[in-house]
Amino acid sequence: MAALYPEPPHLTVAVYSEGAEHECFATLCRLVAAMGCVPNGAVEVAPWDAEFELRSDLAGRSAILDVKPDRFARIVAGEDEGGRAVRAGYRRKRGTLVIVEYLAASGGDRHPIAVSASADGLGIPIDLWRKSERASAARLADWATNLLRKATAECGVWYGAIGVEYSLATPSELAAGAAVLTSEVFASRKLVDHNDDLRKALLDGFRGGVISEWPNGWFCSGWAPFNAGNGMLSVDKAATKRAGVALGRAVLNR
Repeated sequence: MAALYPEPPHLTVAVYSEGAEHECFATLCRLVAAMGCVPNGAVEVAPWDAEFELRSDLAGRSAILDVKPDRFARIVAGEDEGGRAVRAGYRRKRGTLVIVEYLAASGGDRHPIAVSASADGLGIPIDLWRKSERASAARLADWATNLLRKATAECGVWYGAIGVEYSLATPSELAAGAAVLTSEVFASRKLVDHNDDLRKALLDGFRGGVISEWPNGWFCSGWAPFNAGNGMLSVDKAATKRAGVALGRAVLNR
């Protein structure tokens, strides 16, 4: 089990894509490999026709395999008849475990797909950082932000997020006000450019942070390690919740 479970707390980069889940999964696997991660051979496989909300719903139907590189590549690319990958293990430099995984789905929505790793210094309050933790946190934040940016360009992403011990909510959950956005959020230009309510809600919800124009949308950052302006968001939970509601509705109404 350790081969597919990073040391907690977990830093997660997650996206909700326009297209098929397995295609998004395959793209994220390709991206982490391109960013220097090496497969560790561990992959959890479920039947192609298995429907589930939580991965735990697959108990007795999925299997964790330890396979050679060629088959690992076929499975994560969605090219293996034995089943689809729902978790796959990689290693970064210094042996850090990285997992590509399906997150929970609800309301008939697709599953968000995520990349998770140990949060390292990002799992510690900033005022407790030592010099070494500050440096490692900055490196990990840069890596995670770069991964999200690449994913938004290659996965056809409606929205995405980065968070510690955070699971990206589906559009139905956001629209119902059942989930709150984290401090690092991406929203697709397809949504932001054509939805005044969403644009205003994001500007209000991330006031005090930094909103950057990426090629495919807005990256809203409220946590200093993730933005060049060192912005720190003074959290207004009500405003952040409204931004989440507007984001969920914008996706559902497409």
